[in-house]
Amino acid sequence: MLDVNLDGARGKLLDILSNYKAMTDYEVIAVFDAYKVKGHEVTASDYLNIHQVFTAEAQTADAYIERFTHEHGKKYDITVVTSDGLEQVIIRGAGARLFSSRDFIEEVERKAKELRESYNIK
Repeated sequence: MLDVNLDGARGKLLDILSNYKAMTDYEVIAVFDAYKVKGHEVTASDYLNIHQVFTAEAQTADAYIERFTHEHGKKYDITVVTSDGLEQVIIRGAGARLFSSRDFIEEVERKAKELRESYNIK
């Protein structure tokens, strides 16, 4: 039951991120923990118009995001969505911008409202 609910939540999140990508044309990468999956290696694939990454065994999504941001933060304009306080400090220290989860939801809703208004959709 937990796997079904987790897969459903993951799918819903990916759909929201895919819509956000379509509204903004930003590159979007969703990172998920697979650190408890024995023998799992980092896997990356596309989901509709975005990228998804599953971490390796013994690697959390936070650790993956920290490393990615540290390695690419100077070259690319990176924004991370997290409400984890420690993660926020680390991400800012790596030069990335930050959205709390709540702020991101508001941003998605604002962008959708702007689009509806610009196309006169009720």
